[in-house]
Amino acid sequence: MEFVNSWGETARGLPLKVTPFLDRSILKARNPPKIEFPHNEFAEIEDISDNTKLYEERLLYRSFFFHPENLEKLKKMAMESGFLTRELLEKPLSFAVGLVDKAVQVVTDSIMRSAIDYFEVTRARPSLSATLLITTWSKLAFHSTDFGWGEPVLSGPVGLPEKEVSLFLSHGKDRKSINVLLGLPASAMKIFEELMQI
Repeated sequence: MEFVNSWGETARGLPLKVTPFLDRSILKARNPPKIEFPHNEFAEIEDISDNTKLYEERLLYRSFFFHPENLEKLKKMAMESGFLTRELLEKPLSFAVGLVDKAVQVVTDSIMRSAIDYFEVTRARPSLSATLLITTWSKLAFHSTDFGWGEPVLSGPVGLPEKEVSLFLSHGKDRKSINVLLGLPASAMKIFEELMQI
């Protein structure tokens, strides 16, 4: 968001609030590269789902709008049906904090250096076979970027980059509603649309 906001400030002839940090040397691979850890995030995933026929169908891209009331209904349904949220709600806050802390501790400088070196040597991309990427931009402040003609009414991508991507965007003046953008094979989209009638 800093780049987009700085772009808006430049367009309006204002000084930059955040000074750009242009030194990218921290992201350079070591010379010679030194791969110290296995990098399973780049391993090819075998698609055993047998859903290949689905992707022979025409893909449909849709946007689903959820008011705050709809979001509360979905959360309630998830808690009642025994999803992982129940475990988080029944245990003390320290349990959730511990899970986050454990995940953060895994991402050390040496692991990241090794990953950069691995990418430099292999030029691998993470496998997207049998994978759904769910990303949320709902907390990003796109709505406050001003290029000189006021705040945007709506912001988001023109399209989704892959068929396996679902994108959550905030919507409305108060940013409490959510737009979900996704692409699915036609038959799956029909079922998904029926399920989203809440």
